[in-house]
Amino acid sequence: MFYYLKKNSFFHISFLILFFIVLINNAYYGFGWTDEALYTATANSLYHENRLFFDIFEPTQIYSVLVYPLFYIFVKLTGSTDGIYLFMRIATLVLQFAASFFIYYVLSKKYSRAISLISSLVLLIFSRAQLFGPSYYTFVLINFTIANILIFYVFELNAKSVWLFVSGIFHGFAILCNPYLVLPYIALSLCCVILPSLRKYIKKYILIWAGTVLVGVVFLIFVLKNGKINEFPAALACFFSSPEYSSKTILQRIKWLLKFPRLLATQFIYFLPFTVIAAVSLFKQNIKDRIGSSKTAKTVLVILLVLNYAAQIFLIDKDNVTVVGFFAFSILSLILFNSKKLKDFKKEMSYFLIPGLSLSFMECLASDTGFGVFSIGIAACTPFAASVYFDTFCSKSLGKTEKYFFAIPLCLLVLGTLYYRVNMTYRDERISPHYVFIPSIEKNIEKIDKGPAKGLWTHNKNKKQYDSIYSIVKNIKSDKDDYFMVLKLCPWAYLVNSNLKPFSMTAWRVSANDLRLKPFFEEFGHRFPEHILILNKNIRDNKNNEIEKNSYLVEELERRNYDSTEVDCGTLWEKR
Repeated sequence: MFYYLKKNSFFHISFLILFFIVLINNAYYGFGWTDEALYTATANSLYHENRLFFDIFEPTQIYSVLVYPLFYIFVKLTGSTDGIYLFMRIATLVLQFAASFFIYYVLSKKYSRAISLISSLVLLIFSRAQLFGPSYYTFVLINFTIANILIFYVFELNAKSVWLFVSGIFHGFAILCNPYLVLPYIALSLCCVILPSLRKYIKKYILIWAGTVLVGVVFLIFVLKNGKINEFPAALACFFSSPEYSSKTILQRIKWLLKFPRLLATQFIYFLPFTVIAAVSLFKQNIKDRIGSSKTAKTVLVILLVLNYAAQIFLIDKDNVTVVGFFAFSILSLILFNSKKLKDFKKEMSYFLIPGLSLSFMECLASDTGFGVFSIGIAACTPFAASVYFDTFCSKSLGKTEKYFFAIPLCLLVLGTLYYRVNMTYRDERISPHYVFIPSIEKNIEKIDKGPAKGLWTHNKNKKQYDSIYSIVKNIKSDKDDYFMVLKLCPWAYLVNSNLKPFSMTAWRVSANDLRLKPFFEEFGHRFPEHILILNKNIRDNKNNEIEKNSYLVEELERRNYDSTEVDCGTLWEKR
């Protein structure tokens, strides 16, 4: 592999390396106390021997088994969790780089280096909500894309069949990131068994299924090794009891199911006025020249669509609109200009378009958010979109000026996506527009010098609160394995004091009147925490932390005669 790349693609690989360095540089800024903090906090809960499902009720817990090995390696090598969030960010970027490197290698054997580079760069740069840490959004895209590229590798490039077994493993990882993906997986598997045109490859499909089943078996062993199987149904019921995933009305369910088609259709509506204008100019050309050969019409369309594309980037202000915009742009280009028909892109549709759209649909089902998760599957469609675009606009007969002109959408795709990645800081203060993060020229930011977020830069008001909570939790005097709980939301606080076992139910939002608390302690018999920190409402991400006197938690604290101490960031309750 490396000899092949060195001989044929060193210039293009250097782009991957350059963008990787830029991302590493920007990984040092910003620290969100919500999603990113949660991912590592759940792995920390596993490290303290809390059990999936039986002890942890967090809905996103399943994928934490993929983060846990990184957490375990770091803690065993360093002896603490200091700096672990920076490590997790760099480790995630390394995984993204390795995946993009492999995808470039495979695609470059079939497609032009330019198509291969664009596809691999998008995988490297793309991140839902611009999260740098090991989010299930990033992990599902990596695993799902590799799983499909390995199938492409075997069926189209005649690679060894053992890669199909590896593909099955990555499909299993993707399902752990988003369990809804099991639905298209089962549907496609049934098609492979039923349809004669697919059944002839059944021996190869068995290898894929074997890899996925292996992941499932190992996961079940991990879940059940310390839990009683007869208790599993009750634990599973609590898994679905999160107040943020409460039951929906019929109208809400219909809206939920229509989320994906609505978002997909909307992307073409954005382009519609410009497409109509371009189509009018197109049909003014000689009708014989209208398909594929009218440079004037193509130029008009590119100008108008690029203007619309740029307007979405700068006005809509949704992350990854660049990726979605390029996808819609390519589809419209195929309809208006390409002399080929959809069936001529059968392979690209089979390996990239259909799987990518199915991923987008499943992400929309799994999440209560919209455009951001929709864009994840669209990113997986990039090899299809890039192939269509290059086939339509980048013929060998073009002059140098025309090539530069038709490269504008590609530049917007790559540089626009990178701009979003490094400037839309997730739940921290934004800094001045940049591609390279230079701390010395920024105002009001400071470097965190201790604890799990050590090495990261954040806004000084956030650092002040971070230091306050860190100091309180670090100095809690406790016996080994005392339990610790924080309300309402501060997942990283569970990583501060290694003597404290984390409250296992969830590191996500927990209020004093959370309906899950009573059954968690009384029916499932979990130990009541010896130390509970209730944060003030002025602490970031805790503004709705209302503490009602008649809530279950407060009544229990008073009944158990806990001592309360007012601290800078809230109230610390401790067992006498």
